Amino acid sequence: MARDLLVPGTGGTKLLLDGDDIGWPGELTVAGWLAKQQALSLGFEALGAKYGSPENIGKVLSLQYGDDPMETTPLKTTLWPNGNITPGPELHLVYNQFGGFQPFLYDWRQDIRRSADQLLKTLTGSPGERWRIVCHSQGGLVVVAAAYKFAEDNGNDDRAFARLVSHVAFIAVPFHGTVMAADAFINGETLAGPVADTFKQVARTWPALYQMLPTWLGSVKTAVAGGDEVTDQTNLLADAPWAGQQLIPSMLERARKTRPSLRAPMAYLNGINKRIFQSRAHPTPDHVVRDGGKLRVAGKVAGDTLVPGVRFRASSRSRSGSWRGRAAAAPWFTPRWRWIRTSPPR
Repeated sequence: MARDLLVPGTGGTKLLLDGDDIGWPGELTVAGWLAKQQALSLGFEALGAKYGSPENIGKVLSLQYGDDPMETTPLKTTLWPNGNITPGPELHLVYNQFGGFQPFLYDWRQDIRRSADQLLKTLTGSPGERWRIVCHSQGGLVVVAAAYKFAEDNGNDDRAFARLVSHVAFIAVPFHGTVMAADAFINGETLAGPVADTFKQVARTWPALYQMLPTWLGSVKTAVAGGDEVTDQTNLLADAPWAGQQLIPSMLERARKTRPSLRAPMAYLNGINKRIFQSRAHPTPDHVVRDGGKLRVAGKVAGDTLVPGVRFRASSRSRSGSWRGRAAAAPWFTPRWRWIRTSPPR
């Protein structure tokens, strides 16, 4: 019998501090998703009731990495004294239609390459039929990075991953990045006061956000006289756009070192039955503007609030689909993913 695996996206699993649910992400985050708001920070303020101050919240949620961009394991999973954060259960309200799927639980703050290594351990950990995978948002990048790593470990065989996996459904995956990752650094996702400042400080310690920064030409523009914008010949993985923004230079370098494993998303999925599903029903930002030494999120194109539709199309060498509106509990999901259970393997 085929085995089904769900790989959630950013914020798709709870976080446990020494086994205790920290309370975020939680129901308020889910409520935001259902209202079509792609804001990871929703419900962030509620942590204050548990940990007492923005400073304590920052300690709980911050990671610590060394300067080596090739070392994917964090030095600390939290700065809370003597604490350890591990992934908890998936957020059921978001993923409630995936009954029967085994959830792959990972710490979505950490380096995507580390999560890919952990995914490979799950896929190779026990004998059985090949896996059928549904992956959402960052979870799709974890699958792509795992396929790249498994090919690399098997003589660059672009069909190696097909020995483990028969089907993959990619749902709302930012193959080439998302401006919302930049928004976390720039605005603290529009939160107010000290909580916004805390969220920005926390986000700067999460390598996965850097690894999801937009990579396309046109993701950075400069404001000029008359309200016009001129496209910069760079993207948001470069150092220059972030001058004065207090990002961690080694984290940007870490993101650049990760790009080879993500640059050609379908290249190492040969022999796998795969489809990409992407909504184009919601206004979605597609660039940031440099304006007087500051950055602001801009653009409003058709997408899913996370991925601009025009940036999705360039990534696909497989069959793809789109939908409008909310086809299920969360606005990015569609009943069409059930193709994965009815279509024969290649």
